[in-house]
Amino acid sequence: MLIQKIIPFFRSKEPQYVKARKIAAAIVFSLLILALIFMLPWPEIFSVLRQTNFGPVIIAFLLILPSMYLGAISLGVVMERQDIFLHPLRILSINLTISFYEIVIPATLFGSGLRWYRFSQASKKPAESFAAITYYKIFTTFLAILLSFGFLFLTDEESIHTNVLQITVLLIVTAAVLLLIPWISQRVLAQFNRFWPAEPSSRLLSKIKAVMVKLLEAFSEFEKLKLQHQLYLVMLGLGAQLLQLISYILIARGIGIDLTFAQFGILRALTLLASNLPINLSPGVGMREISLVALLVAMGVTLEYASAMSLLVLARAIFSGLLGGVIEALSILRSK
Repeated sequence: MLIQKIIPFFRSKEPQYVKARKIAAAIVFSLLILALIFMLPWPEIFSVLRQTNFGPVIIAFLLILPSMYLGAISLGVVMERQDIFLHPLRILSINLTISFYEIVIPATLFGSGLRWYRFSQASKKPAESFAAITYYKIFTTFLAILLSFGFLFLTDEESIHTNVLQITVLLIVTAAVLLLIPWISQRVLAQFNRFWPAEPSSRLLSKIKAVMVKLLEAFSEFEKLKLQHQLYLVMLGLGAQLLQLISYILIARGIGIDLTFAQFGILRALTLLASNLPINLSPGVGMREISLVALLVAMGVTLEYASAMSLLVLARAIFSGLLGGVIEALSILRSK
């Protein structure tokens, strides 16, 4: 089959496949650069950026730090379940350092592996660190998608000033769903083999089953936390995601893009999914930036405004990455 011939290209460590992947990456990178040079309306983009109100944009950049700090506290709660005790500031510094390497190294998978290595070093518990990071990644991704798509049910279609009561109800429903999912996952996992064959008929079905089992097991583990810890984790996660969403809104407002909560919700959800794909087409530029432009254009935003917002979102990532670079440099100097 064609798929069986393609898989070795991406997974094999044989020299010819490694060399072929490097050549393919160089070709994709070159095509991307050419596309950026010749296809984007750069004079119009620079004109939009010159007219940008940078007050909201600066606030959006600064919001990334409290959002990451809330994420660090959340990861700390999950790690305590694995008997790993790290201060939130220590977790934040590691995450900032990883964001630096994810900018300068064109491979998202590299960042994930480095994050596991750094936390393994800090905790001296590699297996427990892997379990905590994996669970936290699944939890935050699901939370962001659930919350973001929840904005689609808000009724205000004209502006971003949505009724506070509606947002409050949405947050309560999201929290309730997150608290129920572990209970549901545990029950489904107990009955899983009854409605899914123990030996799937194809490799693809086997892969799908393995992924589903891992997801169910991860969410089942969440039920073992005490109720107050579950609520704490959900509240921290909601706070971090809302700060991320507000950051997107402020950047858009600074440029002059006015979308509804529904549009920002779907924008946030799909760019989050895109950013989790193991693809960086060049240092710092990945699927998030490309998908952001495509989604904004699909929502009726002109190409120059969509490209300007994508550049500012990239600049926000570079800002947090540079902070991580400073932390890494100081750490290296201290070790010397």
